Amino acid sequence: MSRLAVILTTNKDHEGLDQYSALYYSLFVIDYESEGTYKYQAIKKLIEERDLLSQYDYFWFPDYDIKINDSDLRKLVKLARACEYDLCQPSLSSDSFVSWEVTKHVPNSLTRDSNFVEIMCPLFTSSFLKEMLWTFDLNFSGWGLDYLWFAMSGKSKLGIIDAVQVTHAKPISSHAWILPNGKTSHQEMIDLLQEFGLENEQD
Repeated sequence: MSRLAVILTTNKDHEGLDQYSALYYSLFVIDYESEGTYKYQAIKKLIEERDLLSQYDYFWFPDYDIKINDSDLRKLVKLARACEYDLCQPSLSSDSFVSWEVTKHVPNSLTRDSNFVEIMCPLFTSSFLKEMLWTFDLNFSGWGLDYLWFAMSGKSKLGIIDAVQVTHAKPISSHAWILPNGKTSHQEMIDLLQEFGLENEQD
């Protein structure tokens, strides 16, 4: 069985925590409100401080409003391993709040290769995470990192697991953030894409 670390980013009320049993995986919780931090910056700090890369085979980074059960989480890792995905995510159910059409569930599909895995709930292999970890604090919001991961993926394999559906239960709110640098999340994304010569092909 692959060693899995789930790093849940949640609020001060610890929303979403009750659905994780941590029976066959390790669970780490980041309270971004109390800690005054942002998801991917906090994840990078946690991984580096605890030297987690050497301890696990897979890392899953769900937002707190992603609904999943342990059985589907186990299936997600199993299929990712079988398909040799370096970076992947579950598909989003029909009742989810969806930002990108490519992440929506495709009926009668088990898995599919993709050029886009959203920052909302990515599953990384430890080897691919080691290559991408330096990107996690390039901005505050995390917006645009998903484009960068694909652009720098080289021969690595990305995909979406349709056999596992999760529900994104709340509307997107990060578009309204005003970040410590005075920018919105969208402005951060545009700046990041321009810095690396990329285009927003999902718009």
